[in-house]
Amino acid sequence: MLVDSAGSRAEVAPDGSQAVEWGPRALWAQAEAVHARWTAAGRPAVYEVEFDGHRIRVADGTGLSWELPMT
Repeated sequence: MLVDSAGSRAEVAPDGSQAVEWGPRALWAQAEAVHARWTAAGRPAVYEVEFDGHRIRVADGTGLSWELPMT
């Protein structure tokens, strides 16, 4: 199950064949998009993590990156 702080949820069948989503964000669709980007980047296993005081940036060196808020 995926859950965000705004109340969106996604429940996925164990084999990944079906997903049910609730709330304003399509969490499973976003997870699939990230997986597709990771696969297209060659499925990197090593990442750099940078902290700038307000955000966390994760990058793999091939162009695949994302930012996470500091909590």
